[in-house]
Amino acid sequence: MSNSEIETSAKISWFGRFVRRPESISRNNALLWGVAWLIIASMAGWYFRVLPTSAFGLQLSDYIPLVWHVVLNATMWITFTLPMYILLVLTFGRVNIVEVFGRVLFAHWPVTLLFLLPIFGDRVAFATFSEDMMLGFKLYTSESVIYFVVMVIVAVWWIVWSYRALREASRSVTDHVGWIFTTGMILGLVLCRTTMSYMIDAIC
Repeated sequence: MSNSEIETSAKISWFGRFVRRPESISRNNALLWGVAWLIIASMAGWYFRVLPTSAFGLQLSDYIPLVWHVVLNATMWITFTLPMYILLVLTFGRVNIVEVFGRVLFAHWPVTLLFLLPIFGDRVAFATFSEDMMLGFKLYTSESVIYFVVMVIVAVWWIVWSYRALREASRSVTDHVGWIFTTGMILGLVLCRTTMSYMIDAIC
């Protein structure tokens, strides 16, 4: 095997391990890294004044105490994951709750990259893009294109990791979680966004 083939094989192997990370990591480590993400996301949101509006959404805000950022991120995690867990329990009976919630929380790490958009970009452009994407493209075309491309990449990464996390968490009862993941994610996004909207209105 030539050196170029070895290098290509190594890159493919690294990429494969990266994609499978939510499955290969242990349950306890997934939960610990997930909690670390929750803390880091809360501190970044508090410092840079960015709030989560759903499992995959941010908005700029005025100053809010750090404790509320922790509460919002924890609520986002629970409300997004809960429908998947309930569907697994209703379909297959007993499923390890720490396995499901811990791995899905770990899979949320890619979303941290979205914090970079308002932090290092134009906050006005980001606020406009977040509230009205079409208006954002019209007024801040170059910034909006960057936001859109980054969000698509992060969204694909997050969805793949979330699917693999749920599949590993439910491996003791089934290897086929496609419909549960799809249905659970849709319900989770709706529940999460609705709950977060009420909470943000009450806090702000």
